[in-house]
Amino acid sequence: MLCVCVCVCVGVSQVEIAYSMHNIAELYFARSRYAKAKGLYKQSMRMLEIVLGEDHIKVAVPMAGLAKVHYKLGEYQQGTCYCVS
Repeated sequence: MLCVCVCVCVGVSQVEIAYSMHNIAELYFARSRYAKAKGLYKQSMRMLEIVLGEDHIKVAVPMAGLAKVHYKLGEYQQGTCYCVS
């Protein structure tokens, strides 16, 4: 979280930080490091929910990442809670 604090101090928006976290999560996902990816997707999603609101369309990006992780881990029930019907 030190990175987040430093970025905010130098003027980087919280949305940009959340997207950076999401991008790092994507790298972990691509390398099959699902536990690390899952944590970053969750942090990114929480940050976007706080800044933009729970129903904002941009919150769906890390939410989809979380669903992918749950699918890969065989956690289908947990993954479905991130799916929008």
